[in-house]
Amino acid sequence: MMEITKILKTSWFGPWLVAAVCVLVLTPAMPQKAAATAVEYAVMLALIIVVCITDVSASELHQNGAALNAITGQFQAAANGAAVANSAGDRAKEISRLSKVIGLASALMGMTSSCDACVDLRSDLQQIIGLAAVLKSQALGVGACSPDGVIQGNEQCDPLAVPTGCPVLTVPSFCNDECQCEPIIP
Repeated sequence: MMEITKILKTSWFGPWLVAAVCVLVLTPAMPQKAAATAVEYAVMLALIIVVCITDVSASELHQNGAALNAITGQFQAAANGAAVANSAGDRAKEISRLSKVIGLASALMGMTSSCDACVDLRSDLQQIIGLAAVLKSQALGVGACSPDGVIQGNEQCDPLAVPTGCPVLTVPSFCNDECQCEPIIP
């Protein structure tokens, strides 16, 4: 051991060797790209359950029973699939399932356009779109849209902001996962 220490102190490559060993040892300990946590997925799944069980059954939409059951079933399956893909580390599948969650939430948003009693449902769907957008941007590692509850310079709206920044009186609209206002089309 004394000989190694002597060589490291007296040789010109000693400090470089120590630096290289430190880099090799510390690199795996560095924080990696932020990954979604199980808590974030649990919150999204809870919101979806609230939408599928409480809000949808309490609204005027329950008249479209078969179509609504198909959409809500796919909604829950896509969210569960995203959570499973996240815990398995399958980013491509996670992003795909989150895109499906966002698309189904947007479809339900469209179904609520003529429903006067669906204000709470639209609010919950907007929260799901916002949370799924956050999870998707984390999975992608980048994104022009940064849902954080604050409308920033490059965002037209923010799906997590209350209000989102989209007009509600002229043309009813919602904030999509790309931080753009999208009209609710009946």
